[in-house]
Amino acid sequence: MKYVLIFLLIITAYNVKAQSHKLTKQWETDTLLDVPESVLYDKEMQILFVSQMGRNSNEKDGIGGIAKVGLDGKIINLDWITGLNSPKGLGRYKNELYAADLTDVDVIDIAAGKVKKIIHIDSTK
Repeated sequence: MKYVLIFLLIITAYNVKAQSHKLTKQWETDTLLDVPESVLYDKEMQILFVSQMGRNSNEKDGIGGIAKVGLDGKIINLDWITGLNSPKGLGRYKNELYAADLTDVDVIDIAAGKVKKIIHIDSTK
C-alpha cells in the first residue's frame, strides 16, 4: 500500500502542469484620488468606496476622506466623506461604513453620507 501511494503521488506530481495567469487591465481611474489606501466593493450599490489618506498617512490633519468610484473606474464623488485624518481599512455592516482612522473608527451612515459616530480606541497613540 505504501508503494502504491508513493507511485500515485509521483504520477500526480508529474501530471500537474504549471498554470499560467495573465493580468489584463480593465480600467484605470483618474489621478485625483489623494493617496488612496483601501478599496471596499459594495455589491448592493455596485460601487467602490476608496479611503484617501491625504498627504501624511500618520498625521491627524483632517484632510483624509472617502470617495465613491464606479466599477468602470470613473470617480462618482471624490469628496463623499471629508474631514477624516488618514482612513485606511474599510468595512461595511448593514447601512454603515466603518473606516479605521489612526486612533479612531469612524462610523458612517451610508444613506446620509455623514459620519454619525466616532469610536476612539484608547490603546492607540
